[in-house]
Amino acid sequence: MNNFGKPNFYSTCAGKNTGEDILQRPHKRSFNSYEGNMEIVQQMYKIDAPKLSGQHYLQSAASSVHEEWSFPSASIVGNADLQKAEKKRKTYKAYRERCKMKKEQMMQKLETVRKENEDLKTENQCLKERNVFLNQSLLSQTNELNEIKYQLDDLRNKNEMQNTLVQTLSHRLWIKARDKCIQNALWRCQLIKCGSFDPLDLTRFVEHVEKCIYLKT
Repeated sequence: MNNFGKPNFYSTCAGKNTGEDILQRPHKRSFNSYEGNMEIVQQMYKIDAPKLSGQHYLQSAASSVHEEWSFPSASIVGNADLQKAEKKRKTYKAYRERCKMKKEQMMQKLETVRKENEDLKTENQCLKERNVFLNQSLLSQTNELNEIKYQLDDLRNKNEMQNTLVQTLSHRLWIKARDKCIQNALWRCQLIKCGSFDPLDLTRFVEHVEKCIYLKT
């Protein structure tokens, strides 16, 4: 730093240029940086450059760049981003909670439906078994009814045969009784001829025999 301000120092640092050129060079760079900032500001804010003077243009560019990159505005933008991020995070968290709650409710409903389905399957199986049992019982009862019907038909035939036999035997007995009555009447007639009985008694006896025969018929 002891050599600062000497020509050799500036020539060593900047080649063949003088110290004045070196001292002027930062101003040129500052103006170029203002021009770059001006282009950025012009693109962002659409400033009509030909209508503004150079001094006003530089001041506007400098103030715009200063406002754009100043710490308070950056903090405001950062806070806004943080608020948006926090709001979005809360929204996503609430959405995830709702999805989780809906999923739990859906799982509970599915579990309830699954249990009901299992109960219905069990009940259906019981009904199938009961249906098979009822069909077997119905078939057995049908066979029993057929057997009873066959027995009734057999008994009916036997009863008819017995009735026919009884009627035949009754008719035969009636014939025998009638023959006996007639034979007794003849015997009595013979006895009357021999003079053993009164003719009036014989007449009464014949009437009685005819009455008995009529009642038998």
